[in-house]
Amino acid sequence: ANPAGTAGLTNRFWGARSIVGVAGGFGEVTLGREYTTAFLQSQLQADPWGWDTIAAQNTITGGAIAAVRNDSAITYKSPSFGGFGFQLQTAEQTDTFVNRAKRPVNLALTYGGGPVFVGFGHEIVGNNAKWTSLIATVKFGAFKPGVFFGTGNAANNNKHRAIALTGVASLGAGELRLFAGKLDQKAAVTGVKTGVASNLAVGYHHSLSKRTIVYTDVAKQSGDGFSTLAKKAQFDVGIWHKF
Repeated sequence: ANPAGTAGLTNRFWGARSIVGVAGGFGEVTLGREYTTAFLQSQLQADPWGWDTIAAQNTITGGAIAAVRNDSAITYKSPSFGGFGFQLQTAEQTDTFVNRAKRPVNLALTYGGGPVFVGFGHEIVGNNAKWTSLIATVKFGAFKPGVFFGTGNAANNNKHRAIALTGVASLGAGELRLFAGKLDQKAAVTGVKTGVASNLAVGYHHSLSKRTIVYTDVAKQSGDGFSTLAKKAQFDVGIWHKF
């Protein structure tokens, strides 16, 4: 998950999360390669699979713009204030791996009270691209529906807009997961609007114990105009265990 618009990171030694930090009543401060706050509190929250299995929803929720992680970052996470919280991150404009046009900055605002969760994220990627996203979910008994919206500009100034509906339903020891969304693009020069990605996914995850889950997912991607992944349908069946 390299930051949008960067190159030469394929063979890097470490491409995942790597941080040190301190935490206390003031909140939490970390240094290092860390997820963006907008990703953790908005984009990831809109994915019922949490970026796991073949049903992971990174194209729609990130708008093909979001960075996901930043190198050489400093991140602050506030404590909860009556259900409200905020996070803020910035990173070096230039370091060993990247040379950005601008210093990346992102923030997240959240509210979690009772059955309601709202997550807002705004991100300046560092290559003149921006992505703003919002997820809202509410739990009605065993069912938790949600709606996601994202909008922003890519580095080439094309405008991207995403919308999605999500759902999670508890069924005894199992969980049914649903996602339906699409991503549109409007060309900066011509003003022509095109639908570049459309995802539909459904899955069932069943707990055999507190540490073992069996699962199956079906996902259909009807198009992705940003890569070679266009038009595919896939499924998985698996088991995972927490040691």
